[in-house]
Amino acid sequence: MYATLQLILFLTPILAAPQLSNRQPDPIRVPLVQHDRRQDHPDLEVRQEWLKSMGRGMRRKYARHLGEEGQALVKRDEEERDKDMRRRGMKRSTGEVS
Repeated sequence: MYATLQLILFLTPILAAPQLSNRQPDPIRVPLVQHDRRQDHPDLEVRQEWLKSMGRGMRRKYARHLGEEGQALVKRDEEERDKDMRRRGMKRSTGEVS
C-alpha cells in the first residue's frame, strides 16, 4: 500500500502535466509602418523646417530659463504662431471653460 501511494504521488505531476508538442504556435506578427520623418527627408527645406520647429519647441519648453534674447525669440515665435492661426481662422486656446 505504501509503495502504491508513493507510485501515485510520483506519477501525479507527470500525468497532470499538459502534453507538449513539437510544433510551436505561430508568433504574433504586428505589421510595422515606417512613417516619413522630416529629419531624414531628402529635401533640404523640409529638414530645415523640422529643425526650426524643434528649436521653437525647445524655446517654448525652457522659456523661463532663457535670457533676454531668448525671451524675445519666444515672443516672436508666439506672434508667428498667432498670425498663422489667424490666417487659418483658428483661435488660440485660453485654458478656460465657458
